[in-house]
Amino acid sequence: MAKARVVKLVYFDKTQDLIARGSELRSTLQRLVDDIADDARPDAPRSNQAGHARGQHAADLIQGQVIAVAGGWRGRVGWPRQAYYLYMHEKGWKFRSARPFLRPAAERRRT
Repeated sequence: MAKARVVKLVYFDKTQDLIARGSELRSTLQRLVDDIADDARPDAPRSNQAGHARGQHAADLIQGQVIAVAGGWRGRVGWPRQAYYLYMHEKGWKFRSARPFLRPAAERRRT
């Protein structure tokens, strides 16, 4: 029984190391997705209706988040479901050509 505990401790130490490095990776990735979201907002569609305050424009809904997945982290920049129409602006549809704002922002951040 004692031998198993020693093995667990060694494994735990290595796991702690990986978690610490993973945390650094997560924060770096979070900064990157936040930068992409900030870069996309000025080009995103905005309502031209009078009286729209901050937070009511679709551009203000663009956000970056980091999600834990098997084997690491995944960064996502996008919008909530209620702003589904932003996809149509990004990709275009039969009545209007595409006016991408998110893809160019990501491309500008590519290194």
